[in-house]
Amino acid sequence: MRKEILVTVAMVAFVGWFWWMARSVEISDSTIFPRAVMGAMLVMCGLQLIQAILMGRLGMKHLKSVAERPAYRKVAIILACMVVYLAVMEYIGFYTSAFLFYILTVLILQKRAITPKVLLVRGGMAAGFTASLYLLFNVILSSQVPSGILF
Repeated sequence: MRKEILVTVAMVAFVGWFWWMARSVEISDSTIFPRAVMGAMLVMCGLQLIQAILMGRLGMKHLKSVAERPAYRKVAIILACMVVYLAVMEYIGFYTSAFLFYILTVLILQKRAITPKVLLVRGGMAAGFTASLYLLFNVILSSQVPSGILF
């Protein structure tokens, strides 16, 4: 319980520090989204604090910590995929790398066996995700994204 409370206090301090730093931004409208994210983080910290207190009161000594779960290997693989994604984005393009990264991430994180049907569904989801990125960045925001060999 102490560990969870300490983590929550550290996160609240972290958010408070960023909130304090956001005061010095000259254009106040540019801090709306970061402040919304910080507010959401504070709400989640409050929920974590309530959960830690309830776990202590209910006598739950210790739930399986993240370190004891086999998911660390998946997290390491995802982080490696992120590094590769960022490294190849300039060469193969933003949309192609985003499509491949999305498929890889979803396939790594899923619990089902990889079958042709699953690949087709995940490919469709990745195509939809990439299309929404295209609409957001090229059509709505008219911003440049890294273009590579394919797009």
